[in-house]
Amino acid sequence: MGGSDGGAAGCTVMRPPVGGHDEPVRLVAYDQRWPAMFEREAVAITSAIGPWITGGIHHVGSTSVPGLAAKPVIDIAVGVADLPRSGCRADRRRVRLAGLGAAP
Repeated sequence: MGGSDGGAAGCTVMRPPVGGHDEPVRLVAYDQRWPAMFEREAVAITSAIGPWITGGIHHVGSTSVPGLAAKPVIDIAVGVADLPRSGCRADRRRVRLAGLGAAP
């Protein structure tokens, strides 16, 4: 898995796995800290690109399901009104999100 963000043991927030897609999948028991980790990331994303968010910020994937064993990666979906039209500022937003450790 990618690097740790200092959160739940072994949990990576928004970082892709290192070395490609052939790494073994590791599942861990549900961690009650995952919702709080998502909330912290949502605040950071809002700070970085808030004006362009129109569809909310959502905790998605297996870590969003209470009690479910999951890959220890917090998946986040962010809605924007029109991705192609927002492209005029994409480079600036990409830099802002990259500073958060975001995967494309």
